[in-house]
Amino acid sequence: MAATLSILLTFRPSFQRDEVAHWIMLSTMAFMYLCLLAQTCLAPRPFNYTHFFVGFYLILFYQFGFLRLRAKATFC
Repeated sequence: MAATLSILLTFRPSFQRDEVAHWIMLSTMAFMYLCLLAQTCLAPRPFNYTHFFVGFYLILFYQFGFLRLRAKATFC
């Protein structure tokens, strides 16, 4: 649901400003990180580390990779 909301917010003209773009991406990824943390805590013992733990690294790599992009240079 957060990903759908952030996709819809990217079509607004204010997304071309870097501050707004970074705020939308960071808040969406923070929400995804918290959801994955809750899923990892609720999962049974052998599955939480083997299946869900890799998602933390994927979210962090995605987050820090896109912080270096500029919104205006990407979409123009």
